[in-house]
Amino acid sequence: MHSSRWQVRRFIVVSGFVALLVAVMVWNRPSPDSAPAVTPPDHDPMEAPAEAVLFQEVLSVSDAVVRDGVWYAIDIYGPWVHRLDAATGSVRTFGRKGEGPGEFRGIPGEIVMHGDSIVITDGQSLRIFGLEGQHYEDRIVRIRSSCSIEEALSLSGFLLFLVRCPNREDTSYHVLHEARSGLLTEVSSLSQERGAPTTGRVVLGPHPNGFVFGQPYLDCLELYGFDGAPLGEECHEWIERLPMPEMTVDQKAEIEAIKEQARQRGIEVELPEYMPPFVRVSVTTDGEMVYLANAPDGNVPRLLTRAATGDQVVLPVRSAPIMIVDGDHILLGWRGLDGTRLLFVDIPGIP
Repeated sequence: MHSSRWQVRRFIVVSGFVALLVAVMVWNRPSPDSAPAVTPPDHDPMEAPAEAVLFQEVLSVSDAVVRDGVWYAIDIYGPWVHRLDAATGSVRTFGRKGEGPGEFRGIPGEIVMHGDSIVITDGQSLRIFGLEGQHYEDRIVRIRSSCSIEEALSLSGFLLFLVRCPNREDTSYHVLHEARSGLLTEVSSLSQERGAPTTGRVVLGPHPNGFVFGQPYLDCLELYGFDGAPLGEECHEWIERLPMPEMTVDQKAEIEAIKEQARQRGIEVELPEYMPPFVRVSVTTDGEMVYLANAPDGNVPRLLTRAATGDQVVLPVRSAPIMIVDGDHILLGWRGLDGTRLLFVDIPGIP
C-alpha cells in the first residue's frame, strides 16, 4: 500500500524552482524554539507525548509501510531500513551503502509493500526484501537517464511508478504500469511549465477503484482503474484553500536567493497565492479517501476526509512534524538529538 508522508525532501527534488520555494515556506519544520502550531489546542504538536517511544537508532523517517503491526521505515539520514515492531518497541535495521546485492547507492527513496515483499527505490533501481529483511533481488527500472522515480505504488498485484523527467522548456510526469517484472507501460502523463505558480506538486495515490493522478492545485485528479483504464475524475473542490502563511525573515532571504538563481537560468518564478489543498492521498480498508494536508499555519500536517454531507472533515488525529499514513494506520514522529520518538495510532472512524 502506498503511504502518505510529510517530508521536506519530497518538495526539494521537484522541478522548477517554485517547488523549492513552496517547500521553504510551507514544509520546513520549525526548530524546537519556534512558535508551535495550536491544532488541536490540548497539546503542542512539536512536542512528543509521553506515550511516544524513543528509537535511538532512528534518526528520522521519510517513508514507511506497515504489515501486521510491524513498520518498515526509511531513515532519511542513512542507506538503511528500520523494522519497527509497534507492540514490543523493538527495532532491527537492514541495508547498507554499497554497490552489491541489496545495498543502496544512496538514501533509499520510496518504500511499498508488494505482496509479501518490500520494494524500495534506489535511484533507477529497485531493492526487494522479505518481511524479515532478507534480500531477494535487485532490478533496474528502464527509464531515461535524466528521469527519476518520484513515487511508487503497489495495487492489485502490479507496481506503478511516478517518473519525473526534466526537459528544456518544461518538466513532464509519467505514470508507468509494471504488470510483469521489467515490462513497463505508460498509463498517463502531464507537463508543467517551469516557473508557473502551481509547478512542482504532482500526486499519484490509491483509490478504492484503482488510483488517482494529477495536480492538487486543480479541482480534480484523473481516476484510473486497477488495469490502468481511465474511469473519469476524483474531485476535491470541497477542500478548503488556505492562503500561503507569513514568511520569516530567513525564509524571505532564502527565497530571494533562489529566485535570483532562477533568473540566471532564464526562469521567472511566480509564487502561488494559496497552499496546495493536499499533498498525499491514502485509502482506508473501508474505502474512504484520506488526504494529507497542511494546517493553516503550514507547520504540521493534518488529515482531511469528506463527510456524508459533502463537507470537509478534519480527522481528530494528533499532529506531529512527521506523519505517515498507510491504510488505516498512522506513524507519528518527533526527531531529537537522542533519536526519534514514534507513536503508532489508527485512523479514527470517519463520520
